[in-house]
Amino acid sequence: MQKQDWLLVYLFLPTKEEINLIDPIRIMKGLFLFKMEFKEKLYGFYDYKPYLYGPCSFEIYDDLLQLRLAGLVDEYSQPLSRWSYYRLTERGEAKAEQLIKEVSPDLLDRLKSIKMKVTELSFLNLLKEIYRQYPEYAKNSVINFGGIL
Repeated sequence: MQKQDWLLVYLFLPTKEEINLIDPIRIMKGLFLFKMEFKEKLYGFYDYKPYLYGPCSFEIYDDLLQLRLAGLVDEYSQPLSRWSYYRLTERGEAKAEQLIKEVSPDLLDRLKSIKMKVTELSFLNLLKEIYRQYPEYAKNSVINFGGIL
C-alpha cells in the first residue's frame, strides 16, 4: 500500500465522536505512532522531522490536498480553530473499504487503537505522550513542558 492509501484507511477508522472529523495534528501524530511501531513493515511511508509540535511530515498536508482535489476527502473549517478538520467523502469511504481488505488484521487493529488514543487525548496530553516516547522529536517544539516529561 502507498502512504496515501494508509492515510485514507486512517481517516476511515472510527473515533469516539459520531462525526468522524479529525484535525491535521491528530492525523500527523497517529500516523507517526503507527510508523514508529511498524516501520519494518511500512515501505515508503511518511518521513517525519522534529517541528513546532513534534514530529511532522509535510507530505501529509500535500496528500490531504491531493485527496481533497480527487474528491475523496472533505475539509471543514471550524470556528475558533487554527486549522481545518478532515473526513472522507462517500467516494473516499468506498475506496478506504476496498483498501482495508488489503491490510493485515494486526496492523488494522493497531491503527484503530492508535487513532482512538490520539483522538481521545487533549492536544497537550497528546504532545506530552509523544514527547515522552520520542524526545528527539520535541527538540524544535514551541511547547516546553518544563522538564516534566
